[in-house]
Formats: sequence, C-alpha cells, structure tokens
Amino acid sequence: MVSHPRRLTVHRALHFLIIIYFLFATPVLGTLAAPLPQSATGTPGAGNSQAASGIQAVLLPPSTDKFPLITTYMDIRDENDAFVRGLQPSQVTILEDDRPLPLVSIDEIKPGAQFVLALNPGRSFSIRDSNGKTRFDSLLQTIIGWGNAQPNPATDDLSLLISNGAEVIHNSDPRQMVAALQDFKLEGVQETPDLNILSSAVDTVADSTPRQGMGRAILFITSLPSIDLTVGLKSLAGSASQQGIHISIWLVASPDQADSTAAIQLQDLAKQTHGHYFFYSGSETLPDIETILEPVQDSYSLTYTSKITSGGPHKLSAQIDIAGQKIATPLQTFEMNIQAPTPMFVSPPARILRDTPGDSRNPAVDLVPVRQPLDILIEFPDGISRPILTSTLFVDGAVIAVNRSAPFDKFTWDLNSYTTDSDHLLRVEVVDALGLKGASREIPVHIAVKRTTQGVMMALYRNGPLLAGLTTLLAGAVLLLVLILGGRIKPVTFGRGTQPGAKVHPAEKTVPIRRSDPVTQPVLDARGNPIVRHMPAWMNRLQWPQRRISPKAFAYLSRLKEADQEQDSTPIPLDTEEVTLGKDGVRSSLVIEDASVEPLHASLRREGDTYRLSDQGSVAGTWVNYTPVSSEGILLEHGDLIHIGRAGFRFTLRQPGKVRKPVVRPEAPKL
Repeated sequence: MVSHPRRLTVHRALHFLIIIYFLFATPVLGTLAAPLPQSATGTPGAGNSQAASGIQAVLLPPSTDKFPLITTYMDIRDENDAFVRGLQPSQVTILEDDRPLPLVSIDEIKPGAQFVLALNPGRSFSIRDSNGKTRFDSLLQTIIGWGNAQPNPATDDLSLLISNGAEVIHNSDPRQMVAALQDFKLEGVQETPDLNILSSAVDTVADSTPRQGMGRAILFITSLPSIDLTVGLKSLAGSASQQGIHISIWLVASPDQADSTAAIQLQDLAKQTHGHYFFYSGSETLPDIETILEPVQDSYSLTYTSKITSGGPHKLSAQIDIAGQKIATPLQTFEMNIQAPTPMFVSPPARILRDTPGDSRNPAVDLVPVRQPLDILIEFPDGISRPILTSTLFVDGAVIAVNRSAPFDKFTWDLNSYTTDSDHLLRVEVVDALGLKGASREIPVHIAVKRTTQGVMMALYRNGPLLAGLTTLLAGAVLLLVLILGGRIKPVTFGRGTQPGAKVHPAEKTVPIRRSDPVTQPVLDARGNPIVRHMPAWMNRLQWPQRRISPKAFAYLSRLKEADQEQDSTPIPLDTEEVTLGKDGVRSSLVIEDASVEPLHASLRREGDTYRLSDQGSVAGTWVNYTPVSSEGILLEHGDLIHIGRAGFRFTLRQPGKVRKPVVRPEAPKL
C-alpha cells in the first residue's frame, strides 16, 4: 500500500479519554507490575490465565464459517515466554457458554504474524555518535536490512506507523515499508513523545488477519516520554493481553535514563504482553527483528463441534491441564447468526393433467401420470451449511412423503387417489442437524382429470368376442333372408297349421314346390297333404323391433364456396336441440376442417322455431351477415349467411318464416 499522512483515529481519542478519566477520577493507582489476582485453588482468577507455574494462554477470535465445527486458535507460553509444544486433545477442554465440550482435533500451526512497526521519534533519535551517525540512522539501517531480507510477498502481514509521518497498513510487500522509512525525515519531531502512536498500533494489529490463527506483535521504538505513563500503559496492557498482542519495546534514551520510572513502566508493559524489551543508548548492538516475530508465528488450532442453537453473543474459553495444573484462558465473546433453513420448490407444476392412456383396458380407472416428481432447494439464510436430518412433503396439511435419508431434496407425489378436478396446497418442511425446522410457503397446484373417449380400433379390440358373435348372427340372418327371397325357403304362417286329418281351405293350400330340390319339398301327411307346422305360442307374443323413423330436421346448414355460393353438396340437417361447431371431434358435434376454426368454435341452440348462434371465445370469430357474434349469441333467420372463422354456411329453416333483409354481401374487389 502507498504511504499517506497520519490521521487521528477514533480509537486514539478513546484511549486519551481513558487516561484522563483515570488521572482525575481514581485516587489511588496500583503499579503496572502488580500481580493479578488468583483463585484459592491456584487456578487463575477472573480474566487471568496464569497459574502458579507461570504458564499463560490466550484464545484468538474463533472461525465459524464451517459451523457447527468451530475452530479457534490458542497462544500458550511458559514462564520463560517460550511457546508450549506437544499438547494432546485430552489435555484441552473447550468451555462454550460454560458447557464443557471435547476437541475434535488440535494442531500446531505456523500461519505467520500480523506485525506493526511503530516509530515514536523524539530528540534522542537525532543524537550522533563519534562518527557523526545518529541513533535513528542506526535504527533505520537495521530495519531496512531486515525488510530487504523478507520474501516478497512476505509471510507476515506488515504495517508501519510513524508519529507525525507516513503509514503503510496491512501490506505483504516489505519494499513498501522500506520506501516509507527512507523518505521519512527527523525534522520537526516532538520534544516529549506521547503514547498516541502506540494506541494506534494496538488498534491496527487487532484488525482481522488475512489468515486464521496469525499471531499479533508490535515493535514500539520510542524516545523516553516525559509524562506519567501509569494509567495509559495499564489500559494498553489490558487491551493487548485480552487480544493476545505481544508488545516489544526498544527505548532510545541516554544511559542515565535506563532506570527511570518511565523506562521501568515500559519494561513491565513488554513483560506483561510477552514482548521483548531493549534499551538503546547508541552503542549497543540492535537485536534482530525476527526474534520478535518468531515467538508469535506459532499457534494451536483447536476444532470442536459447537452446540449452539441460537443466534446472539456467546462465550468461549479453553481449559488446559498441564502436569496436574489447570489453566483457563480469558473469555472470548463472539457473535453467531443462527437461522432455520429455508426450503423452496424448484419449478413446481401449477397444473397437472391426468388422462386415460391409449392402451387402457379400464378407462374409468386408469389415469396417467400416477406419480409427480418434486424437487426442492434448501438454503441457509445464516450462510452456514449443515446436514439435514429429515424433509417432509405436505399436501393440504397432510403428510404425503418423508425423507429420513439422502436425497432430502427429492419427493414423489402419488396421484392415484385424485380422480376428479381438484385444487391442492403443497408445502415442505426440513429439520437440520441443530434441530431447527424451516418450512416453505404453500404452493397451489390444480389437478385436471380428462377421460379420453375410446377410439374405434380400441373398442373393437376390447369387445372382440362380442362383435364376433354379433357378426356371425348377422351373417346367418342375411343368409336366411337370401334363401327366403330366392324361394329356397317358404315361410309358414304363425299360429296356423293343419293337423293330420284336418280339412284345409283351398286358399290355404301350399303352392306346389318344385321337385328338383328334394331338401325343400314339403312334408306330406298320410293323405298326401302338406303338413303346416304350428309355431310355438311364445314366439307369437314377441315384440318384434320396428324401424325407427328419423325426426325431421328443424333447419339446415349449406356449405358455401369462397364466393359465398352454395356448393353442390347435401345440406347438413340440424335435428337436435344443441349443435357444437369446431374442428375437435370430441368437443364438437359438427366438425369443420379449417385452419381458422378452433377445437370448440361456436354453438347452435334451438330457441322456438329457430336457432341461436353463439361464439365460444374463438380467435377468428363467428359472424352472421358479416357482423361479429358475441358469446351471448344472435337468433338466426332463414337465409342468414354464417361464417365460422373462414368457413361459410347458409342457414335455412325447414319452414321459413320471415327473411332478414337485406343480406349483406362482401364488396367485390376493385381492380
């Protein structure tokens, strides 16, 4: 990042107000090095992680992006400020909202450090040695040498803050820091440096780190402040300890100031925050900055399974058991946004049509489809994905299907029980691994049931045996009729006959039969008279079917040519109370083959001695004498010209009454 001028931050102002409050509102102030309270059992007191052994530990803010797995990071050091290595999972217990939870894993990691170099120059920086070299020149040479030795990009996150100078914030390019140092001039430095730049450094190093688990360290190079530092340093020490920030201090001053009160207070600040302290009068060899960074580049990664089921603030700490001594880290407070999962249907059907399949043997029962697949999408509004335990499909409030194993996002809706048109409401519920339940909004679905009329071939297929019997019977009847008409068989008179020995009226004698066909010769009695056989009495009581006489048509439709002239075809009789017109043979009783005609286009309903013609919502329209007809219809008169789309007809009555005059005809096109 490019350097830019210093700015007074809000955090710096707050620290200044805290210092003023303690100076004027606190009558008695303890020293900075006063020991922190401990419990009676030897374990740390509230807010302290140091046991009698001197081991201290602190947790860094946790990572919750893989919730319910939560990962936190721990810095733990012994009495010599060395990183404690070799911890086992059995030695660490997580306390989440005071509930002990075991670790899933513990790993030693080296993610690097978030490092801030804070320069607080004063008059002591400009003092020269016997070679004319200032103390600042020596400091600058050491820092630039360290910066040039860093890899690019650096493993650590680097920041540079200079009092009344430039700053470089959160940069991975060490050359940016080196360039800013080389451009800085000592002219106009403060006579009496304060702690504002250190307060800004604490705020900067406490920012979110680019990698989880990174340590936090500050190198504060300063002249000796001339003000009382007790309250200010105590506030900074508490803030740094809470966040695991190591503050190392290089004090640049004259040898006679090494034991001053301010020097001792700065030394105690470094000790309490596990930093390094170095006094530089110009003749000492400056330490390597890597000795400051190396202790904070190590950390423990602690992973556990959270039991949090609600959003809001939560508390976290770790309890470590080392050689029988229990050490508790200070409490970390973190926020969790926990919300129930949100399921939703993916492209749900608004309408499902159930129809009879073409090969059905039982059209009253067989309807397809029999099942409707449904897919859902499960989202987590809190951004934390987690396992689903169950998903349930509801139809009209009743449970239809339940998934207790994967896949949870697919359902099959059984449609066998829906045999009539009906409307339904679909809803789905899911329960996640935390026990949180989420439900979708209700989706309306209409089920339409259409029973297809059987075709001729299918009817023949289904009724084959019956039709075969009827065909045989009909063939026999035709053969019998042919034999009778050909004179091969003479029908007898029902109810009349001649008993043996009875006299026969001459008019009733049978006409002699040709002898050439002995099979058809009549049977004679003993006297040589033909025997007339009586038909059984029950046959005379049968009601033989009479020929039906078709009713006379009330009116006729005659198809017209394009020039509105009648075609040479038989008029279509209208002999029912209602006639529907269209090109769909199922929905229309009078089929009109024309592209402009709808499946159900118009209807004719008898009213009195005529018919009323009504349009059925067609696109091309229905017309009478070139006047459009609405759905309410119009009464027809003898001779009216009708157009169903582009198909024209002439309407005539069997008994014409009055004729609508004049009949409008289209104007001939102009040439």
